[in-house]
Amino acid sequence: MAPPVKRHLTPEHREKLRRQKRSWWASLSQAEKDEINEKKRQAYWEARRVCPSNIKNNTKQTLCWDCQRAVKECPWSANFEPVEGWDAEETLIMAEYRPLKSYHVKACPLFEPDP
Repeated sequence: MAPPVKRHLTPEHREKLRRQKRSWWASLSQAEKDEINEKKRQAYWEARRVCPSNIKNNTKQTLCWDCQRAVKECPWSANFEPVEGWDAEETLIMAEYRPLKSYHVKACPLFEPDP
């Protein structure tokens, strides 16, 4: 199965989504907002407990950010499949108060430096 096509949002579409999110949040009761915020806080602190060394603002620089292949020719960036033969450390990164599994790549056989 082919990976889903990533589409770029137009500024108009982004604004529409932002307004919908704002109206959704406004429609919640204070108790519901408190519950959501508490879950965010718990997820954040659980991530800090599990992986305290680099959870703060994604401070470790991964090799992928400087690779030409990162956009179209890499199994990791295309499908989140680890690259065979790479030297990478499993880690957690924060994304909107949620910990996500990721990797800190130190060496990769597909690496080509950006020009």
